[in-house]
Amino acid sequence: MKIAVTGGTGFIGWHLVNSLVEKGHTVRVLTRRGKRDDIFSGKFDLFYGDLLDENLQWEDFFQGIDICYHCAGVLQEADKIIETNVKATQRLLEAASGRIKHWVQLSSIGVYGKYMDGMVTEKNKVNPSNLYEKSKADADDLVIKKSQEGDFTYSILRPSNVYGSDMVNQSLYKMISMIDKNLFFYIGRKQAIVNYIHVDNVVDGLCLCGGKKEAKNQIFNISDHEKLETIVNIIANTLTKKAPSIVLPENMIRLFARLGSNWKKWPLTFNRVDALTGSTVYSNDFIEEKLNYTHKVSINLGFEQLVKSWLNLNREQY
Repeated sequence: MKIAVTGGTGFIGWHLVNSLVEKGHTVRVLTRRGKRDDIFSGKFDLFYGDLLDENLQWEDFFQGIDICYHCAGVLQEADKIIETNVKATQRLLEAASGRIKHWVQLSSIGVYGKYMDGMVTEKNKVNPSNLYEKSKADADDLVIKKSQEGDFTYSILRPSNVYGSDMVNQSLYKMISMIDKNLFFYIGRKQAIVNYIHVDNVVDGLCLCGGKKEAKNQIFNISDHEKLETIVNIIANTLTKKAPSIVLPENMIRLFARLGSNWKKWPLTFNRVDALTGSTVYSNDFIEEKLNYTHKVSINLGFEQLVKSWLNLNREQY
């Protein structure tokens, strides 16, 4: 199979292209010239280009391609989010029409908006609450509409918070550090639910979306969940530290978050408080039933591995 991957130098994309090559596929990776070329070592067909380049002949990127995995995107750069996540996706879709058979879109459960409790499935209404979430929802709509014209089929995968030892987002490593320093505390209660998914599981989900006919023209959520207290205890045990037990009032912590909201380095953001107090669960039932998906790395094992990776990075302290 000949496969194109955008975002192939990113956290998820890099794991995906390696998996695809190991499976025997021919992979073409979109990359900006000179950007991390050293990591490829001749394994992949490189296509040099910038998603923001409106004048590039994107048709060449899709020449001879069967499946495109669109993993590229911008999360935090507000001035680039719409240009990259929406407008660039539109250009790629136009160029791919009539040239590929199937499009796999890496989306986000963020498109459903903010939930603090309950079960979220693929049947929940899309209701994004910020610019990034809206851009991902709009991109999903573009994929569906273009597919309905009959030029190719699609699959959309919506993961929760993706983690792994080489993740760019350092928030989990910061939590591990706080537990290691005995600075971690619960907010309001210990029974909150956290939703994470290991990058290896996301890659498996993407591959199933690209390889199974049952995935055609479907949207799938992919996530794992556990009680926050269980995750914290796993981290503490792996660190050989005493498990944290302090619980502070939620109202007080939210007040501190509001007071420090204008300071970029303030650790207590509203989103972090929400993440440590919610009880939402994102269901895997549909992808398990439709594609016979199972977690390769459970959330409990994944966090144990994450702590060991953190210890290795900070071994000079131990």
